Order: sequence, then structure tokens, then C-alpha cells
Amino acid sequence: MWEYGDGLPLVQRAVHVLACVHPEQTLDELARWSIGKRDALLFNLHEYLFGPRFIGITRCQDCGQQVEFDFLSKEMFPATGDNKEAEVLFETEGYAVRFRFPTSMDLMAVQDVGTTEQMRNQLFERCLLDMKHRGIETPLDKMPDHVVNAVIEQMEKTDSFADVQLTLSCPSCTKQWRALFDIVSFLWSEINAWARQVLLEVHLLAKAYGWGETEILAMSPHRRKIYLEMATP
Repeated sequence: MWEYGDGLPLVQRAVHVLACVHPEQTLDELARWSIGKRDALLFNLHEYLFGPRFIGITRCQDCGQQVEFDFLSKEMFPATGDNKEAEVLFETEGYAVRFRFPTSMDLMAVQDVGTTEQMRNQLFERCLLDMKHRGIETPLDKMPDHVVNAVIEQMEKTDSFADVQLTLSCPSCTKQWRALFDIVSFLWSEINAWARQVLLEVHLLAKAYGWGETEILAMSPHRRKIYLEMATP
């Protein structure tokens, strides 16, 4: 999965990671899962593979100083429930808007759109099922911007895993801000580091003992570690 996914965009990588966990599902079926459902599973997969702690580095928006973050998944989501609703009806200011949640398939469809705003608009349009104003069908271009923003905000609240935000603070300039945490890129970076470490172990043991890749990978990680300690001064 890592070797094949290394050349894919992040959205496709996420679907292929899910396929390893749910081989009974087709790629097309997995791509139709909501982003929140997808990312909730990826958080659980990270905990299974690498533990519940998430440690990383970003940069301050003002001074460029490196800022560390460190959290446990249960701190971010003390009580999570997978949203089972396929569709949601949201009402505000006389508007009744019925929508579904964005999926990986939606993101693939808009990933080559020019600007972020254009991508956002097309994504919203794909997820909008119907809209009425005081009982009368209303086209999307007649929906006020503040109503569109309210619907998007409701999407994020209802499908909470789809918009995970971290509260960050710079130790240098004291700047505070909220930043989107992308579980797909974070998990993939850890899978990538792990896979490359395994390949390095294969290289060193093959060079030291003349064993083939299949033989080396058949060993337990603990046994490989012992051989590496003996083979390297």
C-alpha cells in the first residue's frame, strides 16, 4: 500500500489506506464515505499503529518560529459518535437546506479546480441536495453568502472529524491561532517514515548477511533489531 500510494495525491492515499483496513469494501465504496467517517477511522488506525499521541511541528503565522503540538486523540474527541445521518436538513432565516456530507470522491472531483474559493463552491454545490426559501424551490445562486456560510458551518459541526482544529500558541511572539489538523497527511508521513525505516533495515541486513528481502521481512521486528545491533559497530 505504501509503495503504490507514494505516487498518489493525498485523497487517493487515504482511500487506499482504508482499503487495507476494510478489504471487503471496494475503492469506489470507500471513496463514498463521508470525510468525517473516513478521518475518524484514520485517527483510530493511527492509534493502533503508532499510539494515541500526536506530536508534530508547524510554524508561527507571524514570526515563523517553530511551534510544537502534542495531544492525545481522546483529548480532542472525548466522546465521539459516528454520524449515521446520510442527509441533514438545516433551517435558518426561512431557508430549508438539505445536504449530505463531502466524501473523498467529491474531493477528487474538485482537486484540480483553480482557486480555493472555486473548489469550496463546487464542493458545496456537489453536497447540496435541495434548497427552499419559505417553501419555494430556490437555486443556489440565489442563496445569500451568509446562509451558505451557515450551512457549511453546520456541516462541520455535524461531521466533526471532517474539520479538526488545533489551538496553537507561539512561545516566541505569543501569537495564538487555530489551525486545521490534517490526519491524512499526518498519518501518511508516519507510515512513510516507518516504511523507509524497514527498507533501511532490509538494506543493512542484506548487505551484512546476504539474506533476501523476503527472508528479512519474515523476521519479527525484535529479531531484526537484534541482528542489526550485531551487524553494526
